[in-house]
Amino acid sequence: MQQSVQPTSPMTVDTFLAWAETLPRSERYELVDGTPIRMPAERVRHAVVKANVYVALKRASETLTPQPFALADGATLKVDGFTAFEPDAALLATPPRDFDAITVDDPLVVVEVLSPSTKTYNQTTKLPRYFLIPTVAYVLLIDPSRRTVAVHSRSDAATVGEGDTVTLDPPGITLATADFFQNVPR
Repeated sequence: MQQSVQPTSPMTVDTFLAWAETLPRSERYELVDGTPIRMPAERVRHAVVKANVYVALKRASETLTPQPFALADGATLKVDGFTAFEPDAALLATPPRDFDAITVDDPLVVVEVLSPSTKTYNQTTKLPRYFLIPTVAYVLLIDPSRRTVAVHSRSDAATVGEGDTVTLDPPGITLATADFFQNVPR
């Protein structure tokens, strides 16, 4: 297996992305203030919830014109010149211009699924920085253990439970939170 080398900090987003492409797929990093942060391995519960969220976003957006583009994890969002995150799911205002790109533009909705090892990082580091991206209208923080969804907008925040719905406008969709937790045991 290829051994990764920790780069010298601070890194720009462009330098970070070039470095990250040399890593094995099992090694995932995000960039915070020029420093690469290794992301922990995901549990099955986390993977199922984020897949469910992607499907819910995709289905809900199919009725809209123009149609937003649902995206599962893997693509990177540039926050600024020295910070870039890889959300668990996102809803973009438009389809990507380049399907071979590593980064995507114009996210409307960004989703993070919380886990014990990333909960604090997602709430304190990522949440406020996502709103530095001008197009972001909502950030959803989903807690699979508590089966809740914290819905953050630029002006408001609310937490809803498993049997509730979440209306996101823009882009003009309503999601049933129960869909996020399908096939996930209590």
